[in-house]
Amino acid sequence: MTNSAKVKTDVLADVRMAGQRFAEFKLAHDKRIAPALLEHAKTVSTQQDVDAFCDGYAETLTGTDGSKRAQKSMVRTILKVLTATDDKLNTYHKLKKPADGRKVLDKAMLKTVGIDALSKALRVPPNKSDAANDTETGEGDTGTNEAQNTLQAWWDECIKKGHSEKYGLTNDEMLAFIAQVLAK
Repeated sequence: MTNSAKVKTDVLADVRMAGQRFAEFKLAHDKRIAPALLEHAKTVSTQQDVDAFCDGYAETLTGTDGSKRAQKSMVRTILKVLTATDDKLNTYHKLKKPADGRKVLDKAMLKTVGIDALSKALRVPPNKSDAANDTETGEGDTGTNEAQNTLQAWWDECIKKGHSEKYGLTNDEMLAFIAQVLAK
């Protein structure tokens, strides 16, 4: 190995290590974010409180409107479980009072890291019986190659537009929003 190649390899190894240190920092930060959210939301107890908290949160964020909406949606899901103020979430998690919501959150926080993963863990999954009913009525039929190709082209355009400079969304943000819409 030439001296030039060795120097380049050493520099790349240092850069790689710097990337690993940043990832460790981010992971440590992500582990603290959900507990910090709950600490700041101690006074949140009603749906009005949830709305006001989320509005204040989104107003302070930087980034695109789409990114702000996705972040707000994740926090809203967490706070709705914390306050037991959403009928669908209450039914799914068997919540009767806010203390039940806190127990569900504490348990979910042991298995997740960060706001995104926590909100995903708390969401009501799409009902499989709804999907079965859709195919019986002809909706959602993707059996033909033409339909598959059309859907794939549509999806590719959605992803491309979401990633565009105008919207600046990540895949996680787009999928979180889609899951939120499907959960309604």
